[in-house]
Amino acid sequence: MKKLVLFSFLATAIITSTISCKKDSNTPAPTDQAGTIVGKWNYQGEIVTVNHPNNPPETTTNKYTNGESVQFLENGTGSDYNTSFKYTVSGKVLTISYDAYVSNGVTHNAKVVTATINQLTTIKLTLHINDTYKDTNGALNGNDIIQYLVK
Repeated sequence: MKKLVLFSFLATAIITSTISCKKDSNTPAPTDQAGTIVGKWNYQGEIVTVNHPNNPPETTTNKYTNGESVQFLENGTGSDYNTSFKYTVSGKVLTISYDAYVSNGVTHNAKVVTATINQLTTIKLTLHINDTYKDTNGALNGNDIIQYLVK
């Protein structure tokens, strides 16, 4: 009888641990998330790693406290720091296209920014912008940025 009780206890423990370790089958597969990114997102902070040739990378953490935000509209346009842009979302890739503009007497060239959506919920958005490249000598240059936003 003791063996039967012990066997039942062990079997239950094994089954319970197996079930609790399975991946959550309710997690949706990445899809076009343009409908859920729509809205005003407030910047909370970012981690920026700046890569310089022949020097170690420099990482800084910035917190936003002045109400900086980005707005994504349903029609595929938006604004960030009073600058208009067009955007698309495909799976977990957000592409933002800025036209050339002048701000405080400084001309800024047109540019395209591509970000990976690391997290997107009804209230949280985390973006990874990898703007690094290798120069002609093979040294890593540019910025690697993680941005944290909330609605």
